Amino acid sequence: MVAVFLRVAIAWLRRDEVLVSGNNLYVLSDLASSLAAFEGFQLHGLPNVYQHPGYPACLAAAYLLFGKTFWAVGALSAAIGALTTTIAHRFASRISPRAGAWAAFAAALYPYLAWHGTSISDTALFTLLLLGWLDSTAALAATPLRRRAVQWGLWTAAGLLTRPSLLPLLPAAAVLLWLTPTARAVLVRRVALALTVTVAAMMPWLVRNALLTGEFPLVGAHGAEAIWSANCDEAVVATDADSSYDAVAILPQYARGPLSIGQFHTRLTPHETLAARDRFSAATRTWVQANPGTFLRLVGTRFLRIWDPRFHPRRWGARELEGHSQRNLVQILAYTPLLLLAGLALARVARDPERRRFVVFSVLVLGLYSSSHAIGAGYSRVRLPLDPFLIVLAALPVSALIGRRTSD
Repeated sequence: MVAVFLRVAIAWLRRDEVLVSGNNLYVLSDLASSLAAFEGFQLHGLPNVYQHPGYPACLAAAYLLFGKTFWAVGALSAAIGALTTTIAHRFASRISPRAGAWAAFAAALYPYLAWHGTSISDTALFTLLLLGWLDSTAALAATPLRRRAVQWGLWTAAGLLTRPSLLPLLPAAAVLLWLTPTARAVLVRRVALALTVTVAAMMPWLVRNALLTGEFPLVGAHGAEAIWSANCDEAVVATDADSSYDAVAILPQYARGPLSIGQFHTRLTPHETLAARDRFSAATRTWVQANPGTFLRLVGTRFLRIWDPRFHPRRWGARELEGHSQRNLVQILAYTPLLLLAGLALARVARDPERRRFVVFSVLVLGLYSSSHAIGAGYSRVRLPLDPFLIVLAALPVSALIGRRTSD
């Protein structure tokens, strides 16, 4: 209930900003409006293959129930917050029965989860789906039952239909399942079932995009432009200045023409969208091949910034980002103890031979996620979907310490 009330209250406080339309940042809202009006997944009368459908579909359901109002955003945020808290409790309880309550309490009050949850953004939804996927993976590895394989497949499909960020984590799940002391024949059958469910759940969307573009499989074209804006000559200046790469994307030389991100977001046919995606990808490859050393330096810098207790980016172009000092303070106070406690938890769990495979899985998840995102972004908010997982880990030493004091 705390998560629900907190998110509804924040949505009310932000009621004048959450429904702004006509800006590329709010394309998701326009897509949701189109779905809610039963006009299909389109913008400006053009079928959209740029965005992934997960969040617009959820927002469309909220618009149908509450209208296009801040109440719809607040209701969706409250539902996502409540589910995130519930899964954090369940996930932590799988590892240590006493940790569940502490994980739920921290997830309900964690400031960045509450704030981003009331934005028209897929971040909060993907955060929930990633946590559910991690919990489902751990459950399947612990007891490879058929129903858990089906659940894993559904979580995977939902995550991939919301963001491509889940894709780099699949090898971590494969390693955990491989290390599971289960008969290989049983494990192979469960994995086959899980993947079948994943493909079956995604197939209607993949077929829709294939009919529009001739490309299969295609979930969405989003991402190529973000990687390009972080790997070009202007990105070097932005990285050294700790500036948002969004400032690169709106420079005058990119306002029109083949590398116009604004046009890529909204006003292209499906075939034009894929052609634009390919242009961004080609521009990135050309730059990286010409500047391999600089590229590696940028990736390293961004990787460290993802895990830095301070808030990044600091600037928008040449000027300091509005409200940076306040964000920096909240980031340091909320994230520093979380990171320290999560590290302590992994060290403690690693002492138990029966649970070391979970430590391997956790390290792979954290490493693969942050490494893949360091290629195209180095912001603090990029790490946000991992924070509930860190909260689950951090709850382990907290519950152990409180339990020891209680028993004494």
